[in-house]
Amino acid sequence: MGGTWQLISGRIQPNETAWEAGLREIREETGIEPTEYYRIPGISQFYRYEDDSINTMISFCAIVSSDVQVQLNDEHTRFQWITIDQAIEMLMWPVDRSALLEVRQTILNPSPAKQHLRIL
Repeated sequence: MGGTWQLISGRIQPNETAWEAGLREIREETGIEPTEYYRIPGISQFYRYEDDSINTMISFCAIVSSDVQVQLNDEHTRFQWITIDQAIEMLMWPVDRSALLEVRQTILNPSPAKQHLRIL
């Protein structure tokens, strides 16, 4: 979907858990190694008319160091460090915007849930 801003995404490979797939996609698409990694509690669904399927989307949050070096793969043409509010304005899909609101509420702001959502 060229010319649009989207979050990192992908599919789960055989013999891979959802969280492992998310971590792999981050590494493959950006070359980033997170310092912390969390699951986001909400799960979204969307319909694909191309194959008449209902897909489930599970979201994760990666915390990275401020000096991390990004190396995009060929799936992306550009990246930009922005605030959550800016990202919410730029993202195409409502489910992506909702995931960012959950990140702010449960990971970035003090939340009793944060410690239970941490994977790495």
